[in-house]
Amino acid sequence: PANPNAVTTCITRARENARSGREQISSEMWENLNRLYFLVRNLDREVTGRGPYEFFDQIRYGSWAFQGSTAETMTHGDAYEFIHLCKLMERADNTLRTLDVKYASVITTREGPEVSLQLISLLRSCSGFEAFRKTGAAQLQSSRVAEFLLLDQTFPRAVGFCLHRALRSINALAGD
Repeated sequence: PANPNAVTTCITRARENARSGREQISSEMWENLNRLYFLVRNLDREVTGRGPYEFFDQIRYGSWAFQGSTAETMTHGDAYEFIHLCKLMERADNTLRTLDVKYASVITTREGPEVSLQLISLLRSCSGFEAFRKTGAAQLQSSRVAEFLLLDQTFPRAVGFCLHRALRSINALAGD
């Protein structure tokens, strides 16, 4: 609870914020957020101590459900654009942080299988391994991976994609 970036803290704060603006969001959004909140509130420390994977899967699927219900049930006015803008900025920030932390260890490692494993890990951390492979990249190269995560305009977690879409939301909020 003392960590402002903890998953449990973020979900609790999101619920509190949603409650204060309850009239702005759909019932489906509220229900999905409530499900996540009760999941983390009733968190069994013993279960997560054995391995966090199941917990993180539940958080990931709950997050996807919330995002889907937001896109499909909320009117696409200013409130929606603001939520969308914040999501995109958060994604870009997370991709940059992940790249910052993991890329340094990649470029200091000598070529070989260890570099490939680290690049795969970096891409998986950003949910981008499959998308990167579908670009036709025959070999994993640190510069190509960094370019993909920074500049790609088709991958939803690439910084370039996020900033381009964020600009659309800003223009919509500002009335172009």
